[in-house]
Amino acid sequence: VWEPGAHAGTFRGNQLAMKAGTIVLNTVSKPEFLKEVTRKSELIQKRMNALKSKVKIIGDFRGKGLMLGTEFIDPKGKKDVLGSYPACGEIAAQVQKLCFQNGLIVEKGGRNGAVMRFLCALNITDEDLNKGLDIFEKAVLQVNKNQIN
Repeated sequence: VWEPGAHAGTFRGNQLAMKAGTIVLNTVSKPEFLKEVTRKSELIQKRMNALKSKVKIIGDFRGKGLMLGTEFIDPKGKKDVLGSYPACGEIAAQVQKLCFQNGLIVEKGGRNGAVMRFLCALNITDEDLNKGLDIFEKAVLQVNKNQIN
């Protein structure tokens, strides 16, 4: 019989966390779960590539699974030796602000804070995913319009 406090401690682990971790590992190990994550990733990539073809402020879209990122560039900036426009954190910040004002929290990172990260939950619903993408697309289109004018 354990004494009070003997079953828990900083270096002994946390039974609730261990059980939660076991459930998560059992869930994400299922092939059908991975198939859903892949499908959602492909949905995001398809929508972002379509958006990229409509605007001048997206330089690159990259990532794997549901860890994806959109790099914003300054299309009025000077191209580098490879012919790429400079990454632009200011444009990313404008997109981020519009997203927040419309109920979507997005995180910036990458070079010059110019990469908007897509880090959604692996079990996100299609409804929530599409709602977030709609907000993001609307913000990007608005910022792109402002940059052209």
